[in-house]
Amino acid sequence: MVLSAIKGLFSKETSSEELLQILTGIYENIDGHQTSTRYREENQISDKSLTYGEIKFKTFAEVIRLCGDASGKIFYDIGSGTGKPCIAASLMFDFAKTIGIEYVPDLYKLSLQAKEALKEHLDENISKKLDEKIQFINGDALEYDFSDGDIVFCNSTCFTLEFYEALLPKFAELKKGSYVINLTKSFTSPQFELIFESKELEYSWGKPTTRIYKKIA
Repeated sequence: MVLSAIKGLFSKETSSEELLQILTGIYENIDGHQTSTRYREENQISDKSLTYGEIKFKTFAEVIRLCGDASGKIFYDIGSGTGKPCIAASLMFDFAKTIGIEYVPDLYKLSLQAKEALKEHLDENISKKLDEKIQFINGDALEYDFSDGDIVFCNSTCFTLEFYEALLPKFAELKKGSYVINLTKSFTSPQFELIFESKELEYSWGKPTTRIYKKIA
């Protein structure tokens, strides 16, 4: 199935079912769980912050919609794994750019593989723009400036307290009106307002508490 220029990458006539089919197909042969486990075992890493977990596409779309109009905005994923949130965000919404930051090199490579697979569903002109629209970075999120982000997705379920607390000052650098989508862990700041909280949304590992914070100052 080759489509032309989604609410970002495909035509508006493309149905949600078609998008879901494309996303599922891209990740059919990409196993983030196995790759993450093998990397941690081979490198004798016990840090739970690198534990792998995945979104469910429908749940993810529901959460992003709660953050308002995505048109022209920038999306970040902290610990982007195989790139699912970034690629899903670009397919389902009209983000100007989606950027994933992943520490594990083997998972980062899989995110690049998934992006290449996506190109097969796009016409040539749109495919050429994909490297600018969807970006993946292999590195430590604490060392990267994501203060230009409008929506920051943070699956903090397995983050160590030390790593999570080091992230909080980075959230404080976001501009007024931006959003932080946080799974499991919470934070309190006069700069942010909690606008959504639910224990009913399902992800690959269960139903963590999903919280959305809006920066108000």
